[in-house]
Amino acid sequence: MGYPRSILDAKKIDFGFVITGYLCCVTHKNRSLVGVVFSDQRGRFRDGATIRTSLICAVQIHHGYLICETFSGSRYVVCHWQDENGTSPESRIIH
Repeated sequence: MGYPRSILDAKKIDFGFVITGYLCCVTHKNRSLVGVVFSDQRGRFRDGATIRTSLICAVQIHHGYLICETFSGSRYVVCHWQDENGTSPESRIIH
């Protein structure tokens, strides 16, 4: 499976720490993220699998990307939100 452009662009960046995976088509649900994962560092998920992360415990912005750290210690780069084609950006707010 080929990588989407949004994933390829994010993978070029050195964030300064290990990235567990790159997510696209992401939604935020109940303090977790749901999205399509690529380059899972831990080898749990195949490229293109839809996953739900464990609870998000910290967020930060690096190089214009939202990095979400989960309760289990994973760090995911949000490369593309599901709603980026015109729906409400309020769903992107993570508390």
